[in-house]
Amino acid sequence: MKNYRLSGKHRAGWLYAALFFIMALGLNGCREAITTEGPDLSYLISLHPASANSPGNYFPARTGDRWVLRGASGEKAFTMEIKVGGSKQVGTNSGAVFQIALNGKQIEEEVYSVRRSGIYRLAGGPHASLLFNPPMPLLRYPIQNNAVYTWHGMMKGPNVSVPAKAYYQVSGPETISTAAGRFQAYQVDMAILATVKQQSIRLPSVFWFAPNVGMIMQETNIKGSRVSAKLHHYVIK
Repeated sequence: MKNYRLSGKHRAGWLYAALFFIMALGLNGCREAITTEGPDLSYLISLHPASANSPGNYFPARTGDRWVLRGASGEKAFTMEIKVGGSKQVGTNSGAVFQIALNGKQIEEEVYSVRRSGIYRLAGGPHASLLFNPPMPLLRYPIQNNAVYTWHGMMKGPNVSVPAKAYYQVSGPETISTAAGRFQAYQVDMAILATVKQQSIRLPSVFWFAPNVGMIMQETNIKGSRVSAKLHHYVIK
């Protein structure tokens, strides 16, 4: 496993932004080691039958929708705000713009397309400058327990093109307690594999989505430090 360190606001974005991970690596390059830990990719091989999905909108995306999460990276606490700030055209696709702020300072923008087949990431990073070709799924519908899916494509930014793969497994629903309430949520384990400057990296992360609320919790592990955030309050238009 190869390891990386990012600097400045890009490193902060990678550590804390709930929906922004591997994209910053291609923009910043590889330097010193940070170990990423998480579930082995063998968990993606599932022989269990899928159960029926639960109805609901797991990714609200109307302008003005807003989520505030509070969490910690090791002993360092942070507050993260995610809000929908309108729409944006990315190539031939149009999506909702999610603005991500850390401790009151905007650090990233991500663009998501909401479709009948699922939720797809079109772009991410500072000013949504990193594009995903084809769009990278975040959720696929119908949501089913033990569902497994994959993505292969390119992440393209200014003067950089990074080949990548993503693997997903869904489980649940389960009850998650947050400051905003108790929710029945589906857990999505995601592992992104990318090649940056001829070195391979893997970044596993976990998200929980509740119907008609959206993402209520996320976590990953960086350099042996658990990074996690839970929903504190939200506004859905």
